[in-house]
Amino acid sequence: MISVLITNYNTWDLCIKSIRSISEENLKFISEIIIVDDASDQVAPIELVNHQLVRIVKNNINLGYASSVNKAFEFANESICLLLDSDAYILSGLEHIEKQFDNNANLGILAPLLVDIDGNSTGRAEPEVHFWGLLLGQQLDAKIGKYIYKPSSRWSIFSCGMAVKKEAFFDVNGFDTSFDFLDADHDFSMKINRTCWKIKFEDRCRIYHIGNGSPQTTSKRVIRFYRNRIKLLKKYNKIKSVTSFKQLLLIRINVEYWILHLLKFLRINTMDLNDKILGRKNIIKFLKDNG
Repeated sequence: MISVLITNYNTWDLCIKSIRSISEENLKFISEIIIVDDASDQVAPIELVNHQLVRIVKNNINLGYASSVNKAFEFANESICLLLDSDAYILSGLEHIEKQFDNNANLGILAPLLVDIDGNSTGRAEPEVHFWGLLLGQQLDAKIGKYIYKPSSRWSIFSCGMAVKKEAFFDVNGFDTSFDFLDADHDFSMKINRTCWKIKFEDRCRIYHIGNGSPQTTSKRVIRFYRNRIKLLKKYNKIKSVTSFKQLLLIRINVEYWILHLLKFLRINTMDLNDKILGRKNIIKFLKDNG
């Protein structure tokens, strides 16, 4: 049997949809659904409070995503846990999760297939992070990264939909609470990759994930991304010289900053540009203040 774990912060409507979407066929493999509510302003809906399988664990204060995930695993009764975002819906194939863990004693993480409303894959993992990915930036890395470095053969699984053996979770001390949701799952996968536990993919289990991230401006999200990603690269010694790396990073960000100002001068998509300019300005300040 499987413990389904969901973290929630003011997304009760999504939690209800997620649980309603579970078919009778899939419910046969679920013993409990644990929702860790991270001190939401909203009251838990009666439908969930009275649900036969649902157990709501409420944080007295907002602890953040990683701490809420850790608490969910602490309350789980089953050895196999399916961690979901509140906007992730189980479509099919939970029996294959059970079989995979039963047949693979050293399986730590199993990655179901994440799909959109049309059934197309939306991405469930990526190769372990590399300093080149941050140094080049997302667009340049996608275009020329493969010519500069060889991607890692190790995978990082996205926590919006991942099945985890509870023993493996506690063996690596769960999620590192010094990371927020942006890189907590990368760090968790990287810890698993450095143990005897294995990571596998399972296409026969399908999960629909809405995604789109948290409701925040680009400028706020981008500074969080850089702060977390640099911390992650340093933690796993993927940066040889932090000072030199930050100097090179500053060069690229400054170039982007002035290009965006030029586009603004040319009156191209001004509102979007203002937020991007602010984001680069924040990154430059962060890199200089933490040099």
